[in-house]
This record gives sequence, C-alpha cells and structure tokens, in this order.
Amino acid sequence: TSEPQGLGTLEPSAPTTVSEAVRSVEAKAKRLKFLPAAYVSAEDSPFRHPERVQQALTALGEVASIWANSVESGRSAGSLKQLFKQRGFDYASAISQTSKGKWGDEYAVEYNGQRLDIAPHITIGAKQADSCVSIHWAWDETEKMALVAHVGRHKSNTKT
Repeated sequence: TSEPQGLGTLEPSAPTTVSEAVRSVEAKAKRLKFLPAAYVSAEDSPFRHPERVQQALTALGEVASIWANSVESGRSAGSLKQLFKQRGFDYASAISQTSKGKWGDEYAVEYNGQRLDIAPHITIGAKQADSCVSIHWAWDETEKMALVAHVGRHKSNTKT
C-alpha cells in the first residue's frame, strides 16, 4: 500500500492546460466571471505552466474580493498593484498609448451591450507563446466582479 515513488509531490488538482486552470478557478472564485473570449484564448494557449495561470487567477479572485468589498463599503482597498505584488504578480492597470492607438480593439470586449476596457492585466513570462501568458479583465463596479476576457497569448503591443 505504499505510494509510487515521486508521485506524492504532485497535487491532484494541478492543471495540465491553461483551459483546465481557468475551469478549476472558475469553480471556486466568487468575484470572477469568465467571458466566452477567456475560454477561447485559454483553449488556444500553449503556455507550459498552467499551474502559474491557476495561481494568477486565484490571486485575481482574492484581489477582486478585496476590491468589491471596498466598492461596497466606500473605503479604499489600497493599491491594486501592491495587492497583486503581495501575491507574487505584477499588475498593470493600463496599456501604452501606442498600443491603445494601434491595437485598441484587442483591448476591448462587448459585455451586456457595453464596450469594456480590458487593459488591466497580469503577464507571466515573456517572448514565446509557450513561455508567456497574459490575463486581461475589466473591473465591473455594477456586478462587483472582475470580468475575465482573455487568458492566453500576449496581445499585440509595441514589443510584439
């Protein structure tokens, strides 16, 4: 009845694809809503570290809860950048003006008849699609949720 050697360190819930990471976090996150485009981009992502995506989405869920509580209470949540940094991720609330001018449509999504800015993001890694992933969302003050619109390949910018 001994465990096979080396298997004891694997978490049974560790995702093997970016798409699995999205589905596993979606099942638990109370303040995240995944839009159809998030599933499409996750399905298309060859990123080799889906467990990091799972950690980033979990961090986003935690920060979204803190943010939602601040919206409800009218008290500041503090720096979102700092909240993400405490969880091991670099957060950017915007994209460059150049990227916005050239590829603005990539950083917007339609939701409930509104055009939402999905510039807020976390990027993990760099360069190739299998070693870089970006997560983009919009903060929805009405629903008090982070509306996740993209989990996948880095979007167009001045470096791509």
